[in-house]
This record gives sequence, structure tokens and C-alpha cells, in this order.
Amino acid sequence: MHPSFVACDFESCYQCCLETRMPLLQEDIERIEKKGFPADTFSEKDGDFIVLKNRNGACVFLKKSQCTIYSFRPTGCRLYPLVFDIDQDKITIDLECPNKDAFKAYLENTTITDLLLDTVDRLIFERNARITEKNKKS
Repeated sequence: MHPSFVACDFESCYQCCLETRMPLLQEDIERIEKKGFPADTFSEKDGDFIVLKNRNGACVFLKKSQCTIYSFRPTGCRLYPLVFDIDQDKITIDLECPNKDAFKAYLENTTITDLLLDTVDRLIFERNARITEKNKKS
């Protein structure tokens, strides 16, 4: 099972699940599919990335303020509120997280930050592979 790296103890908080455009790795899609969810029910293209779908302004897996696939959630969800700021070219804490101050120590955790950087690299690699495949077909 994929480990949980960031522990959010704010059970009543689900701000990160609202209007999410969480990018998905192919391994995220496969892990969720193994739980019986067809990819087209939870993922969609956003440009050349694959992201979680929203329904009524929230992640399709958010039900009654709870994640219904918490143990199998995508890598980006596991790392949140740590995000990679492309404009500043650095790892930061998402300012939209209402509990962001509780996660500052995670910026110093190299296991988590290395995983985030690896995830960003893999997302870009997978996106580039989709672009290359699309160009071959045209």
C-alpha cells in the first residue's frame, strides 16, 4: 500500500477537496481503478495533464465532508498542503490551506520534499509522453 506522508489531523477540514485540479500520476489512476472505480468516473484531461474530476465544486470522492478513498488517494493528496510553486521554482505550503501553519515542519522533511520533487518530475514525464504520443498520431 502507498504510504501516507502528510497527516492531516483536521478531520472537519476538507478545503483541499474543493475545486481541486489535483494532477494524477498513472500509478494513482491504476491504484484507484483497482478499487473498482473506472478512470473516466474520476479523472479527466486538463490540457496535457490528467486531473481529479470535480462534481458540484468538490472532488468526486468527497462525500459528507470525508474522502471515500482516503487510503488509496492520489500522491498529490498525500503530500498536500506541500505543493511545488512553478513560478518560484520551489516547494511551498499552499496558502489556501486553512491549517498551513501546522505543516511548516514538513518543508524540512527531506523524505517528503524529495517525494514531491519526484512526483513533479514524473507528472512532467507522463505529460510529455502523452504529448509525444498525440503528435505521433497527427
